[in-house]
Amino acid sequence: DLAHNADRYPWVTESYGLYTWAFQHFVRRLRLYCPEYVSFMWSPSGGSAVKEFYPGDDYVDLIGCSVYSFAAWDLKYYGYVRSFQQVMNERYSNLYKYNKEIIVAEFGAAKGSSQSAWISDALFCSPFYCLLKGLVYFNAPDSVSWGYNLPPPDFGISELIWK
Repeated sequence: DLAHNADRYPWVTESYGLYTWAFQHFVRRLRLYCPEYVSFMWSPSGGSAVKEFYPGDDYVDLIGCSVYSFAAWDLKYYGYVRSFQQVMNERYSNLYKYNKEIIVAEFGAAKGSSQSAWISDALFCSPFYCLLKGLVYFNAPDSVSWGYNLPPPDFGISELIWK
């Protein structure tokens, strides 16, 4: 899960032992100085490898995940464009078992003809996930390509969405 983006972010490690140790260390240090002012969100992308990277209930207050729609990438990778519910069901099934509130910390649909419908579907479906407490929209172009010789997706809100 975190290793999936190992070439994208310099802080990512493929060692779940190192990752969980670093996360726990960070939480312990901050709790020494300001325990009443901090909550800690563990935010993997939400894929199937999350179990190995979970820092433990004592270190996690909230769980975050990423839910994006990039139709061109979906078509190359899956052969079809996934709905919000299809992406969220995958993430939710990997995260709900921790019984923590969930925030979609990175949420977005690439600009295009389906952006408005995908976001509307997400807002309609969100209440059906009982642990889901919020969505944070990533309103910007991505900085890197997702592969398949595709340009980086632009998740900025299209002016078409307001019509």
